[in-house]
Formats: sequence, structure tokens, C-alpha cells
Amino acid sequence: MNASEWPAPIVRRLARHALLALCAPLALAVAQSPVPQRGALPEQSLYRLASRWTNYDGRSIALADLRGQPVVVAMVYTSCTMTCPMITREMQAVQRDLPPEVRARVRFVLASFDPARDSVGALRQHAEKMGLDDRWLVVRASPSDTRQLAVLLGVSYRQLPSGDFDHSNIISVLDAGGVLQYQSPRVPADRPRLVRSVLETAQARTQK
Repeated sequence: MNASEWPAPIVRRLARHALLALCAPLALAVAQSPVPQRGALPEQSLYRLASRWTNYDGRSIALADLRGQPVVVAMVYTSCTMTCPMITREMQAVQRDLPPEVRARVRFVLASFDPARDSVGALRQHAEKMGLDDRWLVVRASPSDTRQLAVLLGVSYRQLPSGDFDHSNIISVLDAGGVLQYQSPRVPADRPRLVRSVLETAQARTQK
């Protein structure tokens, strides 16, 4: 049987093994690198924003609470039935493809740009529906704080008369200091590049 005739599940399994093999040296470097010390945030840090966000479990957090670990973040709305679930699944795939020692140190954040409808209960339902684990935050903020974060991430969104949103499909990677390191502008994403960006960010993980 030629490789082109192999069943799709085998092809996907082999591709994942190849990705893990490629990333293994980076994962080892991440595990062996020292934990950075806290200091002043860099000028470009998103964590300089003074906004407050509410997680799906009711906790109030500041973006700076994420400091010290790589973060993969996207902006969505929970009543979306098209690309937002795709964004979440893409991020879940990145999480699965990370080596365990790196996976345990990376945060995944979904920030809603529909605070009028995305109550804490709606956020919790979305987290449960998507099967998100304790490395995930699903958060909401005031309309002005939401718009401020969207501008800094380059995410555009506008509500249509139907109530749905026309929006960007950007997945961003932040370093330990909250500085943007990489963005995937569409879904499906270039997943190997996205995974490698998370690994490289985790390896550097300088907290400025």
C-alpha cells in the first residue's frame, strides 16, 4: 500500500508523532530553563491594561494575573455556531499537541466580545460544552474594556442586525510578560507553526 492510500486516522497519527518529535528539543529546553523573576512590565505588555474580567466561575481577574506563563488567547462569543467553536477546537488541538511538561504551564483564554449576552452562566455553559479543563479561562468585561483589548490584539468585530457578529478569527500567543509573540490570522490555523510559537515562547519565557 502506498502512503497516499493509508487510512486518514493513520496519517493524522503519524503527523502528530512527527510534530512531537520536531518539538521535543524545545520541550526539553523549556523544562530545564529557570523560572523568571518578576519585574517591571515591558512597554508593549497587554498586562498594563487596567481592565477587570470575570471568569466563567465568577472570579474577577486582571490580565496581569496571567503574568509568568505563556498565554494563547482569542476573542469569541458563545452563541456563535460557526467559526468561534472552530477557534476553540483549534486551541484545544494546540493544547493536546504540546508536550505534557509544557502543557501544564500554558494558559488558554477565550475573551467574549458580546458581554451583553455572555453572562457568567453563558460562559460556564460554553466551557462545559467545549470540555475545557482548568488551564482555560473564559472571560467577559465591560464593553469599553472589551474593545480596548480587541484593538490591541487587532481583532475587529461588529454586531449584525440578526444579533450575530462579523469578526476576526485571530489566535494570539503572549509571552510571560504579556507581549504579543505570534498571531494566527485565520482558522483552520497553521497548527505546527502555532504549536512551535507556544514552545518557543515557553522556552524564552522572560518576564520583563
